[in-house]
This record gives sequence, structure tokens and C-alpha cells, in this order.
Amino acid sequence: MHKTNTFETTKDQLVASVVNELKNELKQAIFTEQYLTREEVSELLKISLSTIHNWTKRGILQAYQIGGRIYLKASDIECSMIKLEN
Repeated sequence: MHKTNTFETTKDQLVASVVNELKNELKQAIFTEQYLTREEVSELLKISLSTIHNWTKRGILQAYQIGGRIYLKASDIECSMIKLEN
């Protein structure tokens, strides 16, 4: 007689549940990223649009485009900040 191992079924269900939850969180994280226009970044950092253009060309900031609009990720701007040592 073959017995079904209840623990194995429960373990598989738990793994599937965790995987699904992680997938859902990843989807939410992708769509919660804040994208800013060049004008918004200019106002935020109090710099000119030409400075944003130059930083993008030099690779300091990464620009993203959809249609004819250019955006920058708020998290990329934060990561580009360099801590100054005293």
C-alpha cells in the first residue's frame, strides 16, 4: 500500500506559495519605480537642462525613453550621488 506523504505535499504547496508571492512583489516593484522628466530633475537638483544632458552623455545619469519623452529613474539619481569625505 502506497502512503501519501502529507509533509511533502505541504512543502511543495509552501514553495509554490512563496514563489508566487515573490513574483507578485517583483511585479509591484517594477511598477512602483518613480520616473522623472528632465524638467522635474532640473527643479529637484536645481541644475540646468544642459547639465542633465551633459551628465547623461557622460554616463553619470541613465536616461530612458518612451515615445518622444525622456525620463530618469529617481533611484538612479540617488545612486549617482557620491558621498563626500570630510
